[in-house]
Amino acid sequence: MKFLTQDPVVPTGQQAELRSMMLELAYRIAARIRASGRQRKLKDMTINLPIDCVAISVIDLACQAISQGEFSTEMSEFDGLLDQVAADPAMAPRMGPAMKKLAERLLPAGF
Repeated sequence: MKFLTQDPVVPTGQQAELRSMMLELAYRIAARIRASGRQRKLKDMTINLPIDCVAISVIDLACQAISQGEFSTEMSEFDGLLDQVAADPAMAPRMGPAMKKLAERLLPAGF
């Protein structure tokens, strides 16, 4: 499930901080979604903005990485996607709010 590029991207400086924040947020959201049993509903969500597609992929890969473990292919895909998003100056600052909005729509008690 590669969305942006095939080339590996290594974020630096501020990109690394954004990536770290996105990683923590994605794991928190994924854990809540898995605990509620709603991870299968991620694929059925309506996409309002183009960034929602990538946000759904990030959260879905985080859910799969949690269930498959840190050495799984899902985890490496999740890491690669986070690196690419963090390296994109237009997408990186909008990813956190996009993931939060999706979590609020998906979780019954909100996020």
